[in-house]
Amino acid sequence: MSDTASITLYEFEVKAGAFAMGRHPRAISKRISSDEIAVFALARSGRLVKVEADTLLQFGDIVWYAMRGDYARQIAQIFNDTKLDKHAIEDFYGDWLLSPNVKLGDLPFFADLKKAEAKQLGNPKAPSIWQQTVAEFVMANVATSPVAGDKIVVNEEWSLVVKEVDKNGVPCAIGLKHEALAAIV
Repeated sequence: MSDTASITLYEFEVKAGAFAMGRHPRAISKRISSDEIAVFALARSGRLVKVEADTLLQFGDIVWYAMRGDYARQIAQIFNDTKLDKHAIEDFYGDWLLSPNVKLGDLPFFADLKKAEAKQLGNPKAPSIWQQTVAEFVMANVATSPVAGDKIVVNEEWSLVVKEVDKNGVPCAIGLKHEALAAIV
């Protein structure tokens, strides 16, 4: 992959009458661009399916492709899924797209959490996590260089998801995702 490349994930559903039915998901991506499109995941009836050599797409299958180029519309036509589902993409990356330069402590989503931690520590100053920028927090919490799709948990309610990385391997687009909390019974 080149230093300036960015990867975007797209979700496609196999619709009725789609050319994709009965075909292998990699055969579809290779037909358009063998080096800029890769199968990321396949879901059938709500469950992940391991893509084997003999895997063939069926009506209703959901395929996630990672793409470096602008091929989404071409793939959508093959799947007869001409309405690109931006909502599904937003669900993956979160509800808000953050600047990597904003400090975690400046985000209104964390105000109560920040106050609670400061009280718990018996220190009116905020813990150092709140002084970090979003990008600094991501970089400090991944084992290797971040890539699109990396998820970093802030707490049980919030996580950050890397959407894009620049040519130096630094996150330049980061989603903030609100996780559904389990109901206490």
